[in-house]
Amino acid sequence: MNQLIALNHLYHLEMFGVEYCDDFHFPTPQKPAPQPVQNLGWNPQNARVMLITTFPLVEKNGAFLTQKSSQMLQDMISKVLNLSLQECAIFSFYKAQEVCPPQDIQKYREILLAQIMQSPAQYGLIFGLEEIASQLFPKHPLSIGSSLNLRGKKLLITHSLKALIRLENLKRQTLRDLKNLKALL
Repeated sequence: MNQLIALNHLYHLEMFGVEYCDDFHFPTPQKPAPQPVQNLGWNPQNARVMLITTFPLVEKNGAFLTQKSSQMLQDMISKVLNLSLQECAIFSFYKAQEVCPPQDIQKYREILLAQIMQSPAQYGLIFGLEEIASQLFPKHPLSIGSSLNLRGKKLLITHSLKALIRLENLKRQTLRDLKNLKALL
């Protein structure tokens, strides 16, 4: 009987756009992974939320890089989410400022998934459907505004920062996604 109730609950969550990835299998490394020297992001111990971007926007010491997308992310953190930098884990798919060769995408995918799982934050926002979310979860149908449950961590998907800079009309949807994320906190 309890299984039927649980299945009914999951069915209703899926009807409202929640996608579950608990069946996702993380690769078990046969040898210790080499420690890359690139920027691996910002992950404070008391992070409440994860923000995942395409390229690095924060240095290892927590200082934002001087870019339009960095300024936009800072404004989102302070003005919409009303959080400090110490409450946000900021990761990127690519660990350097340039796109990597196709053979390195799997390595960056594994690093980012490990960062997500190790972060103390239970909620996150992925900036980029095609750039990041489709790379991380290729077997799951995803869309802008959809959510995903990865082993107890809820991830929302919105437009990339690059797209937001170029196309003003995408900001309303992203603002809704940020407000949804704030409501979860």
